[in-house]
Amino acid sequence: MVAEERAIKHVLLQMLQPGGSEMLVRPFVEFEAELRPLSASLSFWDLSAFMRGRGDILVGIKRSREPPVLNPKDKRAPLHLMQSDSVVVFSPAHDE
Repeated sequence: MVAEERAIKHVLLQMLQPGGSEMLVRPFVEFEAELRPLSASLSFWDLSAFMRGRGDILVGIKRSREPPVLNPKDKRAPLHLMQSDSVVVFSPAHDE
C-alpha cells in the first residue's frame, strides 16, 4: 500500500504501533452543525476530508439499527446522515 500511496505510511504506522490509535464509533450529531452546509450533498469523501481535519481517519458509517458499512464502494454518493447515525473512525489514542 505504501508503494502505491506514500501518504498511507503515516496512517499505517498510527494504526499498527502500540497505543497508536483506537477505533471509535462517534455519533454524527457531534459534527452535524459544522457539516450542515454540506448535508444535502455530503459524500463519504467529503466526510473523510472533514474527519481527517479533526485528526481522525474515517473508516465507515453506522446507521441506526443497521450493521456498520466499512469502506463503502460508492464514495461519491450522498450519505443523507441522520442524527441517530454514527461514524466509524480511527482516532489517536488518548491517555486517560
